[in-house]
Amino acid sequence: MPNAVSVSEAKNRLSALLDWAVNNNDEVIIESRGKPKVFIVSYAEYQQFLALRGQARRKEALQS
Repeated sequence: MPNAVSVSEAKNRLSALLDWAVNNNDEVIIESRGKPKVFIVSYAEYQQFLALRGQARRKEALQS
């Protein structure tokens, strides 16, 4: 399950949060006023996301 932290906590612990995302292959959600705003994910996970998004776009284009 991803960690959720406030913006101020993220500012203070950015390096540790980056390490957490990479070492645990997990996301870190950054919240502002209790609402999710952004998340940190390892670059490897991001690359997988981009590949899947590209596949979905190609599939959608072929169905049109």
